[in-house]
Amino acid sequence: MLEKIKNKFNDAKDNDEFFYKNFFIKIILVFIILLVLVFIYTKVKVDKVGDNLDENQTFYSNLNKMKKAALSYYDENNIPKEVNESNKISLNKLIKKKKLKTLTDSNSNLCDGNNSYIKITKKENNYQIKINLTCGEDNDYIIIHVNNYDYCTNTFLCEENNSKEKDETPKEEETKEDINDIAASNNNNNSSNEKKYTKKKSSATPKYNSKKSTSKKLSSTYNTIKTSKGTIKVTIEEQDTKLFQYAKTSNPKFSSWTDWKLLEKTSCDTKEILCDSNDITCLKEVKMTQKEEVVNRINKKYVTTKKAIYNAITSSKEVCTDKEYAIIDNNIYIIDSIDSYGEIYRYLSNLNHSLNHWTYVSRESYDAAPADTYNTHYLYVGTDFSNCTTTCNTNPKFIYDKYVYNGNITETMYYSDNSCKVTQKLIYNYITNYVPVTVSRIENVYGKVCYKMERSRNLLNSGTTSYKWSSFNNKKLLNDGYYYTGKTKKK
Repeated sequence: MLEKIKNKFNDAKDNDEFFYKNFFIKIILVFIILLVLVFIYTKVKVDKVGDNLDENQTFYSNLNKMKKAALSYYDENNIPKEVNESNKISLNKLIKKKKLKTLTDSNSNLCDGNNSYIKITKKENNYQIKINLTCGEDNDYIIIHVNNYDYCTNTFLCEENNSKEKDETPKEEETKEDINDIAASNNNNNSSNEKKYTKKKSSATPKYNSKKSTSKKLSSTYNTIKTSKGTIKVTIEEQDTKLFQYAKTSNPKFSSWTDWKLLEKTSCDTKEILCDSNDITCLKEVKMTQKEEVVNRINKKYVTTKKAIYNAITSSKEVCTDKEYAIIDNNIYIIDSIDSYGEIYRYLSNLNHSLNHWTYVSRESYDAAPADTYNTHYLYVGTDFSNCTTTCNTNPKFIYDKYVYNGNITETMYYSDNSCKVTQKLIYNYITNYVPVTVSRIENVYGKVCYKMERSRNLLNSGTTSYKWSSFNNKKLLNDGYYYTGKTKKK
């Protein structure tokens, strides 16, 4: 009995040892599998982050290329002249002007040439350039402030010396029009509720994050308004939190306008300024006038083509002994003599008309060079520009002397026949060629040139002025003749 109990106890002990061994083996296997999964996940994640870093690096490299192209493109001839005036040029046009080459993303796909652009705006003390780049679903921009500083070397505009530190942070100053451009760009990329810069494949934060910086840009964006004391800047925050004083002047008295004074040449985009008759803040008017002027002088070429016959080669033929032959424009002719017929081809021009075997007929002007024939030849004399003014809309007249062969010349089908004695002779082959005739002269190039005209008046009596307080940009008051005084107070 005791032996049976002992055996059962030993069996149970063996079973417990097997159970624990099996349990520990399973734990080890699960741990190994988890390690393998973690390794695979980490490897994939690292590769993915590496790909995203490459994409970011390519995108911002392209953005920097556009920045360099912008500084290279703008000069004194194409920068805006008036404060808050802007102009914009697309990436496609920059490429056509050879300011940079086509831009591609990290997958070698072309960047959007229409929605990518540079835009320059004149500010009070400098110029603001916005560089916007769109490549597929990626979109971002930077803003730099530049001017024509004394230390600018390779470009007309360059950044301030301390601009490096500024460029490493989002630019805060941006016009309302720029904010609209950003919104339009987001709508075009189907991402109205997302950040302006979106990357499906990347979780990396862009260098210029629109969602973080937009609030700063909105708070510092301003409008420039005209007041009785000059122009002032009003920020978005002031527009929302302050009341503005408006004034209306009745029956002011002004001096007479001065005569219009023609000033210097200016950009044809310069805006005109016209004053309301009772506007005491407007004492100067600006008007634009255009003139057609000489903007360049070029050596202009005029070309026509002449069908010319001339002696080129000889060939040996078996012909009648008592006759002279010539091949003219691929046809066979019997002529008096080779020397007499070939006389005309030894002259480039002959002003005396004293040839023996060719008779001078006339000198004529032609719209295009006349064609030589087997018995008629034209020698070039000169060009008649009398039908042109400062330039020719069509070709000028081409002057030629006309000569006709006065010897016997008969076309034939064969070099010999059964009635003549034949012999080997050298036959002259007068071939046809189309020769360009080119003449040139120095001509003026005309273009549109714009001038600014100004006139002014003085305020003699400001009249009676009434004042009102209201919110910013009250259209009803402004349309009724009120203007800003420049004074504000809290709402």
